[in-house]
Amino acid sequence: MEISEWIQKYGNVQCLMRSVNTEALHDMNKKLVASDTKGVHTKDGRAFRARFDKNAEELIEQIKNRSYRPSFVRPILIPSKGCETRMTYPRPPYKDILVRRVMATLLNDVYQPLFLSCAFGYWPQNRYHDCVYCIKCALKECESGLWLVEGHINDLLHTMNLDTLLDRIFSVIKDRHFLLYVRRFVSAGTLEYENMLPPRLRNEKKEFFFPILSNIYLHYALDSWFMHTLLPRAQGFVRPVRYKDAFLVICEKEEEAKHILPSLRKHLAKFSLAVDKKITRVFRVGPATETYAENTDPFEFMGTTFTTKHRYRKKTAESRA
Repeated sequence: MEISEWIQKYGNVQCLMRSVNTEALHDMNKKLVASDTKGVHTKDGRAFRARFDKNAEELIEQIKNRSYRPSFVRPILIPSKGCETRMTYPRPPYKDILVRRVMATLLNDVYQPLFLSCAFGYWPQNRYHDCVYCIKCALKECESGLWLVEGHINDLLHTMNLDTLLDRIFSVIKDRHFLLYVRRFVSAGTLEYENMLPPRLRNEKKEFFFPILSNIYLHYALDSWFMHTLLPRAQGFVRPVRYKDAFLVICEKEEEAKHILPSLRKHLAKFSLAVDKKITRVFRVGPATETYAENTDPFEFMGTTFTTKHRYRKKTAESRA
């Protein structure tokens, strides 16, 4: 039975760390080489692949006895003329890339059946085009006008709390060995310049491990609140949509739209999160009426222009010609 099928049937999974084995490392190595991932053709990567079978067995043995620790990533300050000093992070060792990719794939397999229909981005199954299509369909529900709540989670990368994240993951993945290495990988990226900060998700932004962890965190912090708290209390049409750390709530009634942000701020505070005040807004879209003289249609969200006038028609043989 596959992991996704097991989750759908039982709701949790145990002994997930057993799936991190030499076979999984070998398959991931093939994918990394085929996709020409950064770090594959470094000196460290070529040396690891030269004796891959032996190195993989030693690595798995270290993981089993819990002696394996990911290497700390120390930032490098690059001075620049005429601008601020730039900070960059070197590539981690190839063995760390392998293990992290395997664990991230397992996390994705576990949580893929659990992610809600309002979540898009951060995982390959729901892309930005799917999010755009969902918003366009929701905008067709009311021709007289809709109220929208647009928001953005402020500095998600720095404010995400690792302890809260691991507590939530443990409710689904009953494997403390697996969670131990999630903590070690995340903490390995927090060795900042001259200071060891508390374990927070800092510099995993461009790595494969961060997207799935951030999606899991927002699944509990935002998506669950949308689907299990906001929608059951709604008196009119309400459609929440989240793309990565940005969200849009489409409401039929003005009172509901203006009530969402105060309630959402209180809920996000439990997860050490906050909305960006500069981007967050409540506004109306639709044609001008006697009550609302201004025509606020169209509007932009995440770089795409939307309008309530969208209509879809199927292509016929005559239109194709």
